[in-house]
Parts: sequence; structure tokens; C-alpha cells
Amino acid sequence: MFERYDLVIAYKISNILVRAQIQDICSRATTSLEFADDLKSLETLIAKQISKRSLIVCDLAEIFGNEEFQELIDFAKSKDLQILGKYPHVSVELGKRASRAGIHYVVTNSRLKRRLQEILGG
Repeated sequence: MFERYDLVIAYKISNILVRAQIQDICSRATTSLEFADDLKSLETLIAKQISKRSLIVCDLAEIFGNEEFQELIDFAKSKDLQILGKYPHVSVELGKRASRAGIHYVVTNSRLKRRLQEILGG
């Protein structure tokens, strides 16, 4: 069973290989993909997506430990968005904290591709 998302936003994903994997999965699932490097651009993308279901894919290691982490969660909740967050497998505590904080899908870096495929059905 998979969710139906009209848009995936890769947020703070700087690794070119990971970006390419996300792009490939979205293409196979016929789901639009956009990239956002800060909250302002994320807000702009979501504002353009009236009545569309969106999933944010983010690199938790890039935002965890600063106020941007909580701002992303608060923004996602206010817009009824779901978040798929990836983290290094050696940072187990980061994964646990992200789950407790309200990130919907929390996976290690190595599981990102498989989990996104499961979510999108691609």
C-alpha cells in the first residue's frame, strides 16, 4: 500500500547521488519533484501547491540541533504535510529524537531509497 503524493520536496538534500536517486524514484512514480534549500523556498513551493498532497524528504543531519529542525516540523504540521527524514545509521539517537519530535518516516541513509519507493509506489 502506498500514499498518493502529488509533489515531493527534497529539503536540504545536498548529496548529488541522493538527489539523483530521489529524482529517479519520483519519475518512476510519476510524482513531481522540487528542491528547497531553506524554509523560505519550501514555503514558496508549498504555497504554489494548493490542494496538492506533498511529502518533504529531508536530511535530518543537516537541520538537527538548531531551530530549523523545529521550524520544519511546525511548518509541516501547520500545512498537514508529512516528512521523510534520513539520518546516518551511526546516529541512532538522532533517529529516535526525530521520531519523538513528529517526523512521520525516519530512516537511515541506507534505507531512504527503499522507503521512498514504498511510500510512493515507484
